[in-house]
Amino acid sequence: MGALVDPLAAARAIASVDAMLTKRGFTAALETDFAAFSTLRRKLRSGEPESAVFDPLASAIPARKAFWMSLTNGEGEVVALQAFRADHAEPTLADWALGWMMGVYLKRSELVVPQSIDPPSTSIAYKLSGTVVYHGELWLKHEVRGEQILEPFARLGMLSSYIRWRPKAIWALSSGKIAYYANTARWGYAHQERGFMRWQFQPDGACQSEWLSVADRDSLERLIRDVVIRRSEYRPD
Repeated sequence: MGALVDPLAAARAIASVDAMLTKRGFTAALETDFAAFSTLRRKLRSGEPESAVFDPLASAIPARKAFWMSLTNGEGEVVALQAFRADHAEPTLADWALGWMMGVYLKRSELVVPQSIDPPSTSIAYKLSGTVVYHGELWLKHEVRGEQILEPFARLGMLSSYIRWRPKAIWALSSGKIAYYANTARWGYAHQERGFMRWQFQPDGACQSEWLSVADRDSLERLIRDVVIRRSEYRPD
């Protein structure tokens, strides 16, 4: 694990993003009980199960290596969720990720079949190894999608992950539509590439060709700096 370049700036960045959500009437919470996450997630999403990556019955998720976050409105309703988990990728993220993901789905008795075993040879994932954090389960209630809370909520989780585990990178998988229209670069993901995972039979909720988003340490440090520079935009009146 590498040290933070400026721990005080990181603390100020998290406080600024959290204050912005509070100003808009929302309260963020961080939890480590994934049985509770599973229950809440299925309740909010019509019984649809969580990804096997965050299913406590399919994968060991001790509190020291994972957390989830919720966002609650002024009426006490949960309007957003996301989850993060830290793992050790060896020899590289490219070599490790597919086998790891297939393994956790197999433990839930779900067969997933890739179209290809290896990511494209130019993938940034070949340059990443050691502690990496997977960002998934990002969900926003339809009624609040015009509230401009997705970006600060995602950033709050990413910055919290970076401070907690100081990983080599945070990574996420998404459809092309999300990669194009959710503007994940603004959240802090400086690198995106199509076709990182390609499936013949994909996991539930996934698409056949999944995009990879990566925020390495340099881009996370830039995110901290940018938030601090622009913190007047996040500070409550």
